[in-house]
Amino acid sequence: MSDRAAPDNPALTSPPATAAPWNAPQALRSNNIDFLRFFLAALVIFAHSYALPVGSDATEPLYVFSHGQRTFGHIAVDFFFILSGFLITHSWLRSKGLLDFLWRRALRIYPAFIVATLVGVFFFAPVFGGGGKAFISSIDPGKFILGLVTLDPGGFKGGFDQNPMPAINGSLWSIPFEAWCYVGVAALGLATILAKRPALMLLALVLAIAGSLIYEYRNLALGGGVLGQIVGSPKLWARLIPFFIAGQVFYLFRHRIPWHPALLAVAIAAMIAGCKVPHALSIISPIAGPYILFAIAFLPSIKLQHFGKFGDFSYGLYVYAFPIQQSLVAKFGTDFAVWKLFVSSFFLTLAFAVASWYLVESPFLKLKKLGKKSPPPAPTPAPPA
Repeated sequence: MSDRAAPDNPALTSPPATAAPWNAPQALRSNNIDFLRFFLAALVIFAHSYALPVGSDATEPLYVFSHGQRTFGHIAVDFFFILSGFLITHSWLRSKGLLDFLWRRALRIYPAFIVATLVGVFFFAPVFGGGGKAFISSIDPGKFILGLVTLDPGGFKGGFDQNPMPAINGSLWSIPFEAWCYVGVAALGLATILAKRPALMLLALVLAIAGSLIYEYRNLALGGGVLGQIVGSPKLWARLIPFFIAGQVFYLFRHRIPWHPALLAVAIAAMIAGCKVPHALSIISPIAGPYILFAIAFLPSIKLQHFGKFGDFSYGLYVYAFPIQQSLVAKFGTDFAVWKLFVSSFFLTLAFAVASWYLVESPFLKLKKLGKKSPPPAPTPAPPA
């Protein structure tokens, strides 16, 4: 992130009413966010260890406890979007402009996505899915390349047709939604809403939560027409957008959000209680979730500030786990014990994630500095009279 100060903004510059950990001078530089992202990616692997062998979430622990409202995988993705809303808003307010912002976001999201997709389609699916060369030949090259550009790979069906779930990489569904959120941040930034009218984001959060509740309560299944085909399913947007906006609001108003252990306890209790009330998590999660998440992220007593010193492996965990788990299910059958699938797939995926970081992600992230001119040398001072 750039060191340039954010634009003047009352929501950003007001003195904190309490000594909240997210307001510490080094909070945005020294925190536990790397650990949180890694943990959330592992949580997705855990949830899929229940779903992939049987083809449904019916036995997943949180799905059972919440009466079908959420799985641990759902919570992980929701919290990913909260973190993203917080960090991407920070990135925009510290960026040097639109092109700088979009370039940095593209370098973060595209390279690993493209490589993981290629590996899934041309290695895992034909080798472990049983389709072999016949599967590869069934891929429409034009649609496939277009899918890589739009972050929505197409041109093929299935890949693991003998598995309860035939998809090659079901986890990638959230990536285009993430990318469109980046576009939304840029639009809000250009309209100066983030810098000068943050109160509008509070209104947007209220409307987003209300819309999400209505969508879930009435079980709406609107397709969205052509617009839905471009930007994604309205049903999924209704679920995800409150969390991204919640992360933005927490960032913009972080100096006004008080910290107290009792508030954290209330937030945790509300999340647990919400699991027992139908549709309650649609309201509670975007409100209580950010408080829990950023308490963990910024509390200095949680000594995980150096968790990512060797690299950020969370994205690799997320994009490689699904095809690896599918391959294990294809090889060992649907009776593969949940704990065996989780442990084996976690460590196999971690190896791919480490390789992805050092061979793909980190090298491309170094390109962020391309095109920046070195400052001109300081003029030679005149000799004293």
